[in-house]
Amino acid sequence: VSSQEFGANPMSMYSDAFALSWTTFTTVGYGNTYTATGNDFDSDDAAHRCSGVILLCTVEAFLGLLFASMCGAILFGKVARVQSHAHLTFANAICLQCEKNEEDFVDDCSTDSDVDEELDVFTPRDGRQTRKTIMLHRMSTLGGGCPSLKIQAVNDLCNRGGGEMIDAVMKVVGVRMQMKGGKISYVQYVKVDLVDEVNPFFARVWHGNHVLDQSSPLLTANARKAIERNGGAWPTSWFKSP
Repeated sequence: VSSQEFGANPMSMYSDAFALSWTTFTTVGYGNTYTATGNDFDSDDAAHRCSGVILLCTVEAFLGLLFASMCGAILFGKVARVQSHAHLTFANAICLQCEKNEEDFVDDCSTDSDVDEELDVFTPRDGRQTRKTIMLHRMSTLGGGCPSLKIQAVNDLCNRGGGEMIDAVMKVVGVRMQMKGGKISYVQYVKVDLVDEVNPFFARVWHGNHVLDQSSPLLTANARKAIERNGGAWPTSWFKSP
Protein backbone atom coordinates (compact mmCIF):
# COMPACT_ATOMS: atom_id res chain seq x y z
CA VAL A 1 0.00 0.00 0.00
CA SER A 2 1.48 3.34 -1.06
CA SER A 3 4.62 1.56 -2.36
CA GLN A 4 5.22 -0.05 1.02
CA GLU A 5 4.55 -3.46 2.47
CA PHE A 6 1.21 -3.50 4.21
CA GLY A 7 1.76 -3.56 7.94
CA ALA A 8 5.11 -1.83 7.78
CA ASN A 9 3.79 0.47 10.49
CA PRO A 10 1.86 -1.70 12.98
CA MET A 11 0.30 1.38 14.59
CA SER A 12 -1.54 2.38 11.39
CA MET A 13 -2.53 -0.99 9.92
CA TYR A 14 -6.26 -0.55 10.55
CA SER A 15 -6.36 3.09 9.48
CA ASP A 16 -4.38 2.33 6.30
CA ALA A 17 -6.71 -0.54 5.40
CA PHE A 18 -9.79 1.60 6.10
CA ALA A 19 -8.47 4.52 4.05
CA LEU A 20 -7.66 2.27 1.11
CA SER A 21 -11.05 0.57 1.33
CA TRP A 22 -13.28 3.65 1.45
CA THR A 23 -11.34 5.57 -1.20
CA THR A 24 -11.64 2.54 -3.49
CA PHE A 25 -15.32 1.90 -2.72
CA THR A 26 -16.32 5.51 -3.28
CA THR A 27 -13.92 5.85 -6.27
CA VAL A 28 -12.60 9.11 -4.77
CA GLY A 29 -8.90 8.39 -5.22
CA TYR A 30 -7.14 11.12 -3.26
CA GLY A 31 -3.78 9.55 -4.00
CA ASN A 32 -2.47 9.43 -0.44
CA THR A 33 -3.36 5.72 -0.20
CA TYR A 34 -3.19 3.42 -3.20
CA THR A 35 -2.30 -0.12 -4.12
CA ALA A 36 1.31 -0.66 -5.00
CA THR A 37 2.34 -2.05 -8.36
CA GLY A 38 5.33 -4.03 -9.54
CA ASN A 39 7.25 -0.89 -10.38
CA ASP A 40 7.23 0.12 -6.72
CA PHE A 41 9.32 -2.90 -5.69
CA ASP A 42 12.77 -4.06 -6.70
CA SER A 43 12.19 -7.80 -6.32
CA ASP A 44 9.82 -9.85 -8.46
CA ASP A 45 8.50 -11.83 -5.49
CA ALA A 46 7.13 -8.69 -3.85
CA ALA A 47 5.42 -7.67 -7.10
CA HIS A 48 3.46 -10.95 -7.24
CA ARG A 49 2.12 -10.34 -3.77
CA CYS A 50 0.40 -7.14 -4.99
CA SER A 51 -1.85 -8.95 -7.47
CA GLY A 52 -4.27 -10.11 -4.76
CA VAL A 53 -4.66 -6.61 -3.36
CA ILE A 54 -5.16 -5.13 -6.82
CA LEU A 55 -7.84 -7.71 -7.62
CA LEU A 56 -9.59 -7.04 -4.32
CA CYS A 57 -9.58 -3.29 -4.90
CA THR A 58 -10.92 -3.77 -8.44
CA VAL A 59 -13.87 -5.80 -7.18
CA GLU A 60 -14.53 -3.29 -4.41
CA ALA A 61 -14.46 -0.38 -6.87
CA PHE A 62 -17.00 -2.18 -9.08
CA LEU A 63 -19.27 -2.81 -6.10
CA GLY A 64 -18.94 0.85 -5.15
CA LEU A 65 -20.05 1.99 -8.59
CA LEU A 66 -22.94 -0.47 -8.53
CA PHE A 67 -24.02 0.72 -5.07
CA ALA A 68 -23.86 4.39 -6.04
CA SER A 69 -25.83 3.83 -9.25
CA MET A 70 -28.55 1.84 -7.44
CA CYS A 71 -28.90 4.51 -4.74
CA GLY A 72 -29.16 7.20 -7.41
CA ALA A 73 -31.77 5.25 -9.36
CA ILE A 74 -33.89 4.61 -6.26
CA LEU A 75 -33.69 8.25 -5.18
CA PHE A 76 -34.58 9.47 -8.68
CA GLY A 77 -37.52 7.08 -8.83
CA LYS A 78 -38.86 8.29 -5.49
CA VAL A 79 -38.56 11.95 -6.47
CA ALA A 80 -40.13 11.34 -9.90
CA ARG A 81 -43.02 9.47 -8.31
CA VAL A 82 -43.75 12.33 -5.93
CA GLN A 83 -43.55 14.93 -8.70
CA SER A 84 -45.73 12.91 -11.07
CA HIS A 85 -48.50 12.42 -8.49
CA ALA A 86 -51.59 14.28 -9.64
CA HIS A 87 -53.37 16.42 -7.07
CA LEU A 88 -56.91 15.35 -7.87
CA THR A 89 -59.81 13.52 -6.27
CA PHE A 90 -62.11 11.04 -8.00
CA ALA A 91 -65.77 10.90 -7.08
CA ASN A 92 -66.85 7.75 -5.28
CA ALA A 93 -70.02 7.47 -7.38
CA ILE A 94 -70.16 6.80 -11.12
CA CYS A 95 -73.02 8.42 -13.02
CA LEU A 96 -74.99 6.63 -15.73
CA GLN A 97 -75.50 9.20 -18.47
CA CYS A 98 -78.74 8.63 -20.33
CA GLU A 99 -78.35 11.02 -23.24
CA LYS A 100 -75.69 12.37 -25.51
CA ASN A 101 -74.04 15.70 -24.85
CA GLU A 102 -75.13 18.49 -27.15
CA GLU A 103 -71.51 19.50 -27.77
CA ASP A 104 -68.37 17.43 -27.91
CA PHE A 105 -66.11 19.05 -25.34
CA VAL A 106 -64.53 18.35 -21.98
CA ASP A 107 -66.91 19.57 -19.30
CA ASP A 108 -64.77 21.69 -17.00
CA CYS A 109 -67.45 24.00 -15.69
CA SER A 110 -70.02 21.58 -14.29
CA THR A 111 -71.16 21.83 -10.72
CA ASP A 112 -72.61 19.36 -8.29
CA SER A 113 -76.12 20.56 -9.18
CA ASP A 114 -75.63 19.31 -12.75
CA VAL A 115 -75.00 15.80 -11.48
CA ASP A 116 -77.94 16.00 -9.09
CA GLU A 117 -80.25 16.90 -11.96
CA GLU A 118 -79.18 13.85 -13.93
CA LEU A 119 -79.75 11.54 -10.97
CA ASP A 120 -83.00 13.18 -9.85
CA VAL A 121 -85.49 10.53 -10.95
CA PHE A 122 -88.93 9.85 -9.56
CA THR A 123 -91.03 6.72 -9.20
CA PRO A 124 -94.36 6.79 -11.06
CA ARG A 125 -97.38 6.94 -8.73
CA ASP A 126 -100.33 8.00 -10.85
CA GLY A 127 -99.38 6.42 -14.17
CA ARG A 128 -98.23 9.65 -15.76
CA GLN A 129 -94.99 9.93 -17.67
CA THR A 130 -92.32 10.79 -15.12
CA ARG A 131 -88.71 11.90 -15.37
CA LYS A 132 -87.56 8.30 -15.16
CA THR A 133 -89.56 7.15 -18.18
CA ILE A 134 -88.48 10.24 -20.14
CA MET A 135 -84.82 9.52 -19.42
CA LEU A 136 -85.25 5.88 -20.47
CA HIS A 137 -86.77 7.03 -23.74
CA ARG A 138 -83.87 9.41 -24.31
CA MET A 139 -81.46 6.62 -23.54
CA SER A 140 -82.97 4.42 -26.22
CA THR A 141 -83.01 7.14 -28.88
CA LEU A 142 -80.02 9.42 -28.21
CA GLY A 143 -76.31 8.81 -27.74
CA GLY A 144 -76.22 6.18 -30.45
CA GLY A 145 -78.59 3.98 -28.48
CA CYS A 146 -75.97 3.20 -25.82
CA PRO A 147 -75.71 4.85 -22.40
CA SER A 148 -72.36 5.90 -20.98
CA LEU A 149 -70.66 5.92 -17.61
CA LYS A 150 -69.43 9.30 -16.40
CA ILE A 151 -66.40 9.42 -14.11
CA GLN A 152 -65.85 12.72 -12.35
CA ALA A 153 -62.49 14.06 -11.14
CA VAL A 154 -61.83 17.33 -9.32
CA ASN A 155 -58.58 19.26 -9.30
CA ASP A 156 -57.52 19.75 -5.67
CA LEU A 157 -55.58 22.89 -6.60
CA CYS A 158 -58.41 24.53 -8.52
CA ASN A 159 -58.52 27.56 -6.20
CA ARG A 160 -54.77 28.21 -6.38
CA GLY A 161 -52.88 30.06 -9.03
CA GLY A 162 -50.86 27.78 -11.25
CA GLY A 163 -52.73 24.67 -10.12
CA GLU A 164 -53.93 23.81 -13.62
CA MET A 165 -52.79 20.56 -15.25
CA ILE A 166 -51.56 20.70 -18.83
CA ASP A 167 -52.08 17.73 -21.17
CA ALA A 168 -53.62 15.58 -18.44
CA VAL A 169 -54.44 11.97 -19.29
CA MET A 170 -57.09 9.92 -17.48
CA LYS A 171 -56.70 6.14 -17.53
CA VAL A 172 -59.30 3.87 -15.98
CA VAL A 173 -58.96 0.18 -15.15
CA GLY A 174 -62.01 -1.96 -14.50
CA VAL A 175 -62.28 -5.20 -12.54
CA ARG A 176 -64.38 -8.08 -13.82
CA MET A 177 -65.22 -10.75 -11.26
CA GLN A 178 -66.91 -14.09 -11.69
CA MET A 179 -68.77 -15.61 -8.76
CA LYS A 180 -69.08 -19.33 -8.18
CA GLY A 181 -70.63 -20.81 -5.08
CA GLY A 182 -70.82 -17.42 -3.40
CA LYS A 183 -67.09 -16.85 -3.79
CA ILE A 184 -64.97 -14.99 -6.30
CA SER A 185 -63.50 -17.56 -8.67
CA TYR A 186 -62.15 -15.32 -11.41
CA VAL A 187 -60.77 -11.76 -11.44
CA GLN A 188 -59.69 -9.88 -14.57
CA TYR A 189 -58.39 -6.34 -14.91
CA VAL A 190 -59.47 -4.63 -18.13
CA LYS A 191 -58.70 -1.24 -19.65
CA VAL A 192 -61.71 1.06 -19.86
CA ASP A 193 -61.47 3.36 -22.88
CA LEU A 194 -62.76 6.90 -22.43
CA VAL A 195 -64.17 9.19 -25.09
CA ASP A 196 -62.24 12.17 -23.74
CA GLU A 197 -59.24 10.67 -21.97
CA VAL A 198 -56.99 13.69 -22.73
CA ASN A 199 -57.61 17.14 -21.25
CA PRO A 200 -55.32 19.88 -22.59
CA PHE A 201 -56.16 22.24 -19.69
CA PHE A 202 -57.55 20.64 -16.55
CA ALA A 203 -58.52 23.47 -14.22
CA ARG A 204 -61.48 22.39 -12.07
CA VAL A 205 -63.75 19.47 -12.98
CA TRP A 206 -63.19 16.74 -15.53
CA HIS A 207 -65.80 14.23 -16.71
CA GLY A 208 -64.55 11.07 -18.38
CA ASN A 209 -67.18 9.18 -20.39
CA HIS A 210 -67.17 5.50 -21.28
CA VAL A 211 -69.79 4.32 -23.77
CA LEU A 212 -71.37 0.97 -22.96
CA ASP A 213 -71.37 -0.32 -26.52
CA GLN A 214 -70.32 -3.58 -28.16
CA SER A 215 -66.64 -2.85 -27.47
CA SER A 216 -67.04 -2.15 -23.75
CA PRO A 217 -65.14 -4.62 -21.56
CA LEU A 218 -67.55 -3.95 -18.68
CA LEU A 219 -70.39 -5.81 -20.42
CA THR A 220 -70.72 -9.55 -20.71
CA ALA A 221 -69.97 -11.37 -23.95
CA ASN A 222 -73.66 -12.08 -24.54
CA ALA A 223 -74.54 -8.41 -24.04
CA ARG A 224 -71.88 -7.28 -26.51
CA LYS A 225 -73.14 -9.75 -29.11
CA ALA A 226 -76.71 -8.55 -28.62
CA ILE A 227 -75.65 -4.93 -29.13
CA GLU A 228 -73.74 -5.87 -32.27
CA ARG A 229 -76.74 -7.75 -33.70
CA ASN A 230 -78.90 -4.71 -32.94
CA GLY A 231 -76.76 -2.45 -35.09
CA GLY A 232 -74.54 -1.08 -32.33
CA ALA A 233 -77.40 0.04 -30.05
CA TRP A 234 -78.96 -1.39 -26.95
CA PRO A 235 -82.06 -3.50 -27.63
CA THR A 236 -85.33 -1.75 -26.80
CA SER A 237 -86.29 -4.48 -24.33
CA TRP A 238 -83.37 -3.52 -22.11
CA PHE A 239 -84.86 -0.07 -21.53
CA LYS A 240 -88.33 -1.34 -20.66
CA SER A 241 -87.07 -3.20 -17.59
CA PRO A 242 -84.22 -1.12 -16.16
